Amino acid sequence: MKTDKKVKFLKTYAIIVSILYALSGMSLFILVSELDDAPGLVIMGLVIIFAPMIIAWKYINRTDKNEV
Repeated sequence: MKTDKKVKFLKTYAIIVSILYALSGMSLFILVSELDDAPGLVIMGLVIIFAPMIIAWKYINRTDKNEV
C-alpha cells in the first residue's frame, strides 16, 4: 500500500514540475534561441520538461515488476 502512495506522489510531482517549467522556464529558452538563432536550444528546454515524466514512468515500471 505504501508504494501506491509513493507512485501517486511521484506522478503528481512530475506533472507539477513539468507544468511549472513549461509556464516559466520555456519562455526564457525560446527568447534566447531567437536572439542567438539556435533552434537546438528549444529542444534542450523540451528535454527538461519531459525528464520528470520519464523518470516517473521508469520508477512506476520498476515498482510494478517488484510487486509481482
